[in-house]
Amino acid sequence: KQFFHMVSSSPTKIAIFGPVLSSVTGTVAAISRYWNLIEISHTATSMQLVDRKIYPYFFRTSISDICYNPARVAFVKRYNWKRVGIIFDITDAFLHAVKDLQKHLQAENIVSVTTEGITDNSDTISGLKNKDVRIIFLFAYPSKALPVLCNAYHQKLFGSHYVWMLPGFYLENWFINDLKKLDINCTSEQIQEVIEGYVAFKNELLPVNNEKPLSGYTINGFIEAYNNFSNGAPLSGSYSYAYDAIWALALGLNRTDEILREKYARNLSSFNYNDNITAHILVDALNNVSFIGLSGRIAFVDGNRVGNVMVMQYQSTDATSSGFYNYFTKTLSVSNEPYSIKWQGNFTPADGENVHNEWQSIPTAIYIVFACLAMAGVLLTTMFMIFNITMQNDRRIKISSPKINIIMLVGAMLCFFSVMFFGLDWKFVGENALPAICTSAAWTLCIGFTLGFGSLFWKTWRVYTIYRNKTKRSIIIKDRNLIVKIFGLAVIDIIILVFWQTIDPLYVQKETAVQNNPTVTTHYIAVVCTSKYLSLWTGIIYGYKFLLMIFGAFLAWETRSVAIKELNDSKLIGLCIYNVFVLCTTGVLLTAVINTDPITSFCLIASFIILCTTLTIVLIFSPKVNLHSNCNNASLI
Repeated sequence: KQFFHMVSSSPTKIAIFGPVLSSVTGTVAAISRYWNLIEISHTATSMQLVDRKIYPYFFRTSISDICYNPARVAFVKRYNWKRVGIIFDITDAFLHAVKDLQKHLQAENIVSVTTEGITDNSDTISGLKNKDVRIIFLFAYPSKALPVLCNAYHQKLFGSHYVWMLPGFYLENWFINDLKKLDINCTSEQIQEVIEGYVAFKNELLPVNNEKPLSGYTINGFIEAYNNFSNGAPLSGSYSYAYDAIWALALGLNRTDEILREKYARNLSSFNYNDNITAHILVDALNNVSFIGLSGRIAFVDGNRVGNVMVMQYQSTDATSSGFYNYFTKTLSVSNEPYSIKWQGNFTPADGENVHNEWQSIPTAIYIVFACLAMAGVLLTTMFMIFNITMQNDRRIKISSPKINIIMLVGAMLCFFSVMFFGLDWKFVGENALPAICTSAAWTLCIGFTLGFGSLFWKTWRVYTIYRNKTKRSIIIKDRNLIVKIFGLAVIDIIILVFWQTIDPLYVQKETAVQNNPTVTTHYIAVVCTSKYLSLWTGIIYGYKFLLMIFGAFLAWETRSVAIKELNDSKLIGLCIYNVFVLCTTGVLLTAVINTDPITSFCLIASFIILCTTLTIVLIFSPKVNLHSNCNNASLI
């Protein structure tokens, strides 16, 4: 309301100073751009505000996690830690900071073993303890941090083997003051025992002595001048950042006015809310600002203040400045005695227990069992195919559409072959050949399913169409029409698969599952096929086929009581569609849940493919074979 009142009244504003809170700042910054107004805040620190698509005209002189996260990662690297854990309060203020930290960690090949969100009655500590996480980042305000630390005390997640890294904005004796307001089962002494030696990262509060502030004021000189000016009104909050924000804005406006005069023959006084040229010039001018302010060096990267960071350690009852991260040179230095980092136990904590790597592959015995079952399915399919071809002129077989039956059996055969491809992992064929094997498995299963289920689907559709015909005119849908439709579905599969293999081909990736024990951490490593957008491609294929199955199930249900003499296997086809729908849906859901275990995943996939395919062809073709045998016996009698 205040913003709209401001821009609707005279005089025309050229920039906004403030607000204070990140949530309010974000609200104003998201709409002020439509008036081409630059906004600069001295206190908003939320990482949410780094999104230049939403906040293109936003600047701040407060240092955010943009600077703290590189310092945190540099600190982790210094001690050769490769495994960390993160606990955070699920709010925008911390969520974006955690995501940014994860990106920095990943870039340095540091594993974020677990990320635990703080919710009501949540046990964030058990997840870290179970995975033997010893280097822990905590992002939360004191009221949310203290219950976590109390839980850590009761679960013994502290001491010489652990390192806690907390926010740097906590005030002196923060846990003593906030503990009085909370109802938790810990004393201040117990909390102090947990946080002993914790590390925090804070902005560099003062310029280095040999750097002269642009304003000419030292901190003491500024306070003295302010007292003379304000008649004793006290300073409060981040006054040095507010003062530097006004300086930055003034320098940016000066440079903008110069450019307007030089290139556009006008000045700042001609600005209006439709003037995006001036706004863009001011954005560039502010991004090029660099000076020494009361709070240190002021420089912006895409509107965000960048600056140096102090590494603080809580030692006994004091917060000691134990290191310094230079953001501009990307270097971390640690202080010497008596201000050096001091670890409990006089040794640097390790990031975990002894690690044992165990490579996972499908056991040969399991592969042979499923390969034999698949080959048995191929033989059964071949027998049905021979029967269908040799007896295609028999009336009882002819009316069941033998050509479509052959297409169905070819699809079933491809599904059986896909089982053998799925079981050929890196141990059998090597890593180099694995992408080709995975591609073969995907193609055979996808096209096999389409030919098999597509045959069932279109035959059911024919029954449904004839059954629903309310006119006196008879409907004749010939087999060749259905064959065209079946191959039409296969063409869709081929198009999707070709695009997938062309745009985003499969490659080999090692996936690791971690199991923690008291003395050893076992890494179960699986070599799998994947692609950059694997979820997207599988989602397209699953979605398309799931819709087909849904529609097929609907058709089967609608024709459940139909008895058309010329279509003698319609009820069996409907039963098969139910079978395919239930088994495929169950199989996809189960394999999605346990896809990190290649052995179990293969067993489930192979079992569902073999079971579903075998049931389908047996239900469709066994009655035909039995009927033919019975008729032959009857003729002999």
